[in-house]
Amino acid sequence: MTTPKVSVIIPVYNGERFILDTIATVQAQTYRDFELIVVDDGSTDGTLALVRRQAMGKVLTRLNGGPAAARNTGLAEAQGEYLAFLDADDLWHPEWLAHTVAALDADPALDVVYTDGVVLDRAGKLLRTIRSGPPGNTVARLLMGGFVLLSRTLLRRSAGEAVGGFGDLRLSEDWDFFIRLALAGRRFAHLELPLVARREYGGNLTSRAAELLACSRHVLAEAYAQPLAAGVPPYRLALARCLMFASWSSVRPGGRLQAVRYFLQGLALHPRSLATVEARAALAHLLLGDRGFAALQRSLTLRHAKTARQWWGSRSVSLA
Repeated sequence: MTTPKVSVIIPVYNGERFILDTIATVQAQTYRDFELIVVDDGSTDGTLALVRRQAMGKVLTRLNGGPAAARNTGLAEAQGEYLAFLDADDLWHPEWLAHTVAALDADPALDVVYTDGVVLDRAGKLLRTIRSGPPGNTVARLLMGGFVLLSRTLLRRSAGEAVGGFGDLRLSEDWDFFIRLALAGRRFAHLELPLVARREYGGNLTSRAAELLACSRHVLAEAYAQPLAAGVPPYRLALARCLMFASWSSVRPGGRLQAVRYFLQGLALHPRSLATVEARAALAHLLLGDRGFAALQRSLTLRHAKTARQWWGSRSVSLA
């Protein structure tokens, strides 16, 4: 049996309303030399039955341990030279694997390649674009936030295994993974193509602000315990940025007071945190409200919308 070039690993927990759409975007890839590994992380809904009927690949089951543990379970079974970890509520454009595989094939010294993305609403309508930008000083950029997102990343399996896979975290495990890759000297490259879609439906893990902040503190403590080169941000600024992200994530009904608290804590910890994207987003959301902030986001990405629609159309996919 031929060894696949790419192992695609999808961890899923109680994802029956979106997992089949996600699997379908993998099966629709124009690049075909891959294996699909779906890891059911102890789902209590109908996810496992759906996946077993639909998935054309391995279906693994485990007791619930969180996304990091589920990804490590998939990694242990992976055969491919390259790894792709796709979240169970994200979607790939049919050309995603073709472009990312070509980038790694073209440069043997490259370890990680990542793309841009788009955000969809519940109906699959294009809301806005997400641009990651080039890595620059990769360690410094990562310490100030997870600009590389896992569903938009293809990496060499050797690189992922060399850093021991994913750490024992319930949240921020992908950010921690990329920081450890960068600290190990692994090379990152950016493809300016919006080829991955994230669905915005209110149940994403990023809505768990308090848990996310606790895990982020742990990630930063581990990173700053390592010898770091010149040019990295001070620890207090990196932590203040996390507080600003927690503020932004908390701006929802019943959470606005906590959002203000996080914002003020971040500002007190380091005044330069006010210049971060997260602080500006939190402040704008607090001042403009949900509708005003949504309109602002749309206007800020209008100049990139044409490129996104060239790939996705005005409606990205037909969602169930």
